[in-house]
Amino acid sequence: MTVSSEVSVAGPFYGNGTTTTFPYSFKILDAKHIRAVLISASGDVSDLSLDHGDYSVTGVGSETGGDVIKATPLLAGQTLTLVRRLPLTQETSLENQGAYYPEVVERRLDQMVMQIQSVKETTERSLTVEPGQEKPSMTQIAAAQGYSQAAKTSRDEAAGLASAAAGSASNASGYAVLASRWASEAENVPVAGGLFSAFHWYRKAYAIYQTITQGFLEKVGGILTGDVLFGPGTGGKYSKLQANGDVQLNRGDNTGYNTWNAANAYFGWDGTRYVFGSGGPVRAFGPEIGVEFGGASASYYANGNIRFGGDMAVEFGDYLQLLLRGFKSGNQPYVINGLGSIGHGLGRKPSKLSAYLVCTAAINNWNVGDEVELASTAQPWSGSGHYGFLLWADAINIYWKVAAQGIIILDKSGGGNVLAPSANWALRVRGAL
Repeated sequence: MTVSSEVSVAGPFYGNGTTTTFPYSFKILDAKHIRAVLISASGDVSDLSLDHGDYSVTGVGSETGGDVIKATPLLAGQTLTLVRRLPLTQETSLENQGAYYPEVVERRLDQMVMQIQSVKETTERSLTVEPGQEKPSMTQIAAAQGYSQAAKTSRDEAAGLASAAAGSASNASGYAVLASRWASEAENVPVAGGLFSAFHWYRKAYAIYQTITQGFLEKVGGILTGDVLFGPGTGGKYSKLQANGDVQLNRGDNTGYNTWNAANAYFGWDGTRYVFGSGGPVRAFGPEIGVEFGGASASYYANGNIRFGGDMAVEFGDYLQLLLRGFKSGNQPYVINGLGSIGHGLGRKPSKLSAYLVCTAAINNWNVGDEVELASTAQPWSGSGHYGFLLWADAINIYWKVAAQGIIILDKSGGGNVLAPSANWALRVRGAL
């Protein structure tokens, strides 16, 4: 037997709610020599218990390893890491002039190498400095940990906004690009109004963090409390990471912490949704991206719909609806030598009027449903009498007048002049702004 590989860790494995089997490729001498480390979605660390049935192990003694089989699936957001851990003991006793069993000696030599590898794996996750170098202070470590976590939070929130915007209709594509810039715009390049991306703040945190290994922060642990200020910059201005997890990025109109005010640019959770700016002039919530400017607002939805609110709904939305649809009446009866009217609801006098006769009972080769457009004029005919139709409107109604002898149309097949009796025809009127 030999220990030909320095590998003593498998993972991390990321949960998906279904997987229960996780492979490892290093040799173990006992099932208890596997440590299964579970990290929850919130970052809590715990060890699974072999004795309590949290998992089982195959491949004990195999040179190529085996599998750890978890009793329940690893959930989404959780990670599982497998580490070889042996007790730091040596319980083999060799007696003077006693029997010699090479496999016993080799097993203990293998165990010693595995113990050394376990110690090596632990130290590689610990902070080390070169001889003569000064180790970082706890204040520096805590500050770097806070900056790192704040940058990660900003990155994750911005990535979520980018994902939501990308799934919206094409009208929201501009906001997807903006969300992507909040996530990844280059260092020292403002995204908007002097505000910077999550990547920018990650780089600032990394300037401190680069001298301290991630393993040391994990080993020290702890949580920063209270607000963290970035700055001061020119004029004593700050940006601020709040203890509640929100981020306030300085807009440039305050002169320091003591004059911090609600008018500063803001990015965070308002209790219902994520918002940009004081009062949420730009917000993202589920399938909606909304924009508010003064009394006007507009929302863009993933299904392609657009909703206008406030002043925009009154000054633009209603007018657009009337402009596009106008007014169309249903079938209206008419009387020879009669006057008729109908309210159009457009709010002002329509600029365009039209009228149609709709066939309701077949006559003169016309079929039910056929439409004939009417001209608003008197109609000359070789016969005696007065024929024709007039159409006019005001801001409230559309009016019509039928001549004393009626309305003339043509026979659909023969082309000759014929009367359009009201028993066979109905009137429809239309108006547009």
